[in-house]
Amino acid sequence: EYPEQMESRDSTLRMYGIRGEVESSQLIITPQIDVDTFSVEVNDLLTADGKKIGKSKVEVFCQWYVNVEGSYNVAAGNGMYPDALVPFKTLRKARLNYILAGTNQGLWIQVTIPENAEAGKYTGTATLTLDAEKFDIPIELTVYDATMPEEVHTHSCYRIEYDYMFKAEGTNSGDLAQAYYDFLVSKRVAPLKAEDSIWKMSNVDGYVDWVVEQTKNPMVSNYTLPYRTDTYELGKIVGRDGIIELLSAMAEKNIELRKAGDESIDLFKKASYYLGAICDEPSGHRVQIAKDCDLIIYQCKREVADKYFKEYPDLYESCMKVPHIVTSAYNPE
Repeated sequence: EYPEQMESRDSTLRMYGIRGEVESSQLIITPQIDVDTFSVEVNDLLTADGKKIGKSKVEVFCQWYVNVEGSYNVAAGNGMYPDALVPFKTLRKARLNYILAGTNQGLWIQVTIPENAEAGKYTGTATLTLDAEKFDIPIELTVYDATMPEEVHTHSCYRIEYDYMFKAEGTNSGDLAQAYYDFLVSKRVAPLKAEDSIWKMSNVDGYVDWVVEQTKNPMVSNYTLPYRTDTYELGKIVGRDGIIELLSAMAEKNIELRKAGDESIDLFKKASYYLGAICDEPSGHRVQIAKDCDLIIYQCKREVADKYFKEYPDLYESCMKVPHIVTSAYNPE
C-alpha cells in the first residue's frame, strides 16, 4: 500500500502558514551515482493574480550529517545522522556541495511569510542542479488570513551550554554567546539564562538593567534569575540573602519605572528560578534539598512582596508567581 501511495504523490513541496510565520518543506536527494556539485535556486512565489512573495524571503538549508559511532539508545543504529541545518551558500563556499552515490542529502526550503502578505495560494519553482542536469521542483505555499503576533505567549526555557559552543567555535566571546542567545529568541525560543558575563550576582544592578530589556522584548517569554549558594546539613542550598538582594533590586527598579510613567511594566512576569547547580533532576536526599530550596524561594518572594508591593497588587501577585523550575529525570512509568 505504501509504495502505491508514494507513486500517487506529485513532487510539489507544499507549505501552509500565516503572515509573520516561517515555514519549510524538505526535499531528499538520493543519487545513484556521485554528484560532484549540486545547487539550488528558488524563484519568486506568485498568486494567480500576481501577488508576490519575493525570492529574497526564501532560503535554502542543507542537512549536515554526523557519523554516530555509538549510541546510548540500543534501538538506534550507528551511522550518518542529520544534525545541523547549514545555509546552502555556506556549504557551497566551503565546496562541500557534493553527494556520494547511494547516500541521502536533505534540503530544506524555508519561506519567511511577510507580515503584509495577502492570503492565498502562492506557487513557484526551485531549480535543482545536479552536475549538468537540472530539475524543476514545484513549490506551493498557502497563506491563511491570519497574522502571527509579535509577542510570544508560550513560555519555554531551553538550556544553553555556552562552554560547549565556545569549544565548537574555537573562541570564548561574550558577543558570540549573545549571538546564540539572540538567535534562539528570534526563533521564539527562550534560553534558560543570559550569557555568563550578565548572569551573575556580582553585578545585580547590571543584571536588573538586562531584565528590563528582556521584559520589554515581546519575543522573550522567560529568563531565569542568578543566585548564590549556602551549605547546610544535606549539602548545597540556595542562598536566602542573594534572593532577597536580587528580588529587592528588581522591585525597586520596577517601582521606579512605574513612577516614571511606565504604568504596566512588570519585571517579574517572565522571571523564574532554576537551581541547576543544586537540585537538577533530584533523587534521594536531593529531593529534600529541592523542597527546602523551594520553601526559601517562597519565603523570600513573600518578604519582598510584603515590603514593596502592598500598593501594587498586580506586582504583588506577579512576584509571588515567579516559578521555581525543578527538572525530573525521564521515567516512562
